Amino acid sequence: MKNRMHLPSVMALTVSLALGLPAAAGAIDLIETYKLALDNDAEFAAAVAGNKAAQEFKPQARAALLPNISLDAWTAYNDGRRKARSRSGMVADDARYNTNGYGLSLTQPVFRWDRWVQLRQADDRVKQANAELDSAAQDLIVRAAARYFEVLAAEDNLEYRITTKDAFFSQYNQALQRFEVGLIAITDVEEAKAGHDLAVAEEIRARNALENAREALRELVGEYYEQLAPLAKEVPLLKPDPDSAERWVEKALAENRQVAAATFASKVAQEEIKRRASGHLPTLDLVAGRNYSAQSESPKLTDLSVGGPSRNYTDAIGLQVTLPIFSGGLTYSQTEQARHQYQQALEQLESARRGTHRQARQSYNGVIDSISGVAALRQALTSTQKALEAIEAGFQVGTRTSVDVLNAQRNTYESKRDYKNAQYTYILGGLRLKQAAGTLSPDDLVPINDWLKH
Repeated sequence: MKNRMHLPSVMALTVSLALGLPAAAGAIDLIETYKLALDNDAEFAAAVAGNKAAQEFKPQARAALLPNISLDAWTAYNDGRRKARSRSGMVADDARYNTNGYGLSLTQPVFRWDRWVQLRQADDRVKQANAELDSAAQDLIVRAAARYFEVLAAEDNLEYRITTKDAFFSQYNQALQRFEVGLIAITDVEEAKAGHDLAVAEEIRARNALENAREALRELVGEYYEQLAPLAKEVPLLKPDPDSAERWVEKALAENRQVAAATFASKVAQEEIKRRASGHLPTLDLVAGRNYSAQSESPKLTDLSVGGPSRNYTDAIGLQVTLPIFSGGLTYSQTEQARHQYQQALEQLESARRGTHRQARQSYNGVIDSISGVAALRQALTSTQKALEAIEAGFQVGTRTSVDVLNAQRNTYESKRDYKNAQYTYILGGLRLKQAAGTLSPDDLVPINDWLKH
């Protein structure tokens, strides 16, 4: 009986060792996890690079309206032979000489409607890219928090599975002893063994789930961090502000970053119709240039040779008009294609709006439901803890068995697991609600981080 009296504390130590749980002092918290993700997440880094690339749309579109200046230079060695009939008969003229020169040209677009449209498109492309980067940044916050709490949830589940296995193992041993003295049938022993075997399988599955959760976190932050600060404080159950699903939906439709990106994308597609249709319009350019050419003297000149060393300069300036007449139907086809792409962009915008509407309402309802769920599971945890205390007291005086204590511990761990999972769900629901509304920022992680054990 003396050894049995220490069973609960031994069980707690067994769970801790099996989980590999470290001391919380050296644990990494949620803010540190987010900062690591900000520096190491490949998906967000790709979004940043894509945004930087999109910023170049504006200078490229502006460059198409500025002067284009080019310089061409050449040099050549000429070796020619010329035959002709003269008064004295047939004569031949060998000419060997160098020619060289350069050409300097300037083209300034005066009327290029497609390029002005492209400049307007560039503004919307940059705004679209900025909205997409904002969306990626908010998504990173949610992913960092989700993977952080997925690890904690997996640890909680493994803790519960270990206590369940130990409880079934104790039941199996007790059933085996009772069978050996003829108190129960062999079927009772087999049932206890089956329960223990199933619990072992569930523990293995829980361990794999924990490793997978840690691997998912490593994917985000770049390396393994097995020590995570757990929840230490009661999570305050606050209703969303404003406390109205419709208000959140309205806010989301106005400020959601994915909706904003889709809106700018539709504007780009609409302008593309005008840009393609401008292929039917004339273009007007100011052109100017200078050409210089020089020819050296041939060492073998006859009376038939034409010219000798020379230098020629030509300067020109003028206007050049190009009027498209027929391009095989290319301009018409490209314009029709742009119309269909604009319709596609409108449908994608509508899809984004509907998805945001659903996400905002669903997230709001999820937060409200989580508040009730957390409160109910908190009461359930309190009840199981009191039941455990009563059973442990009965164990001390011999009215309860070790199996009763183990089962009560299992029920307590199960309630604790479910209670913590409900809190994780509530926390993530609040973040996703703000993400849907387009207002999520890293500052929203600060109060959550304060609830952790540091």
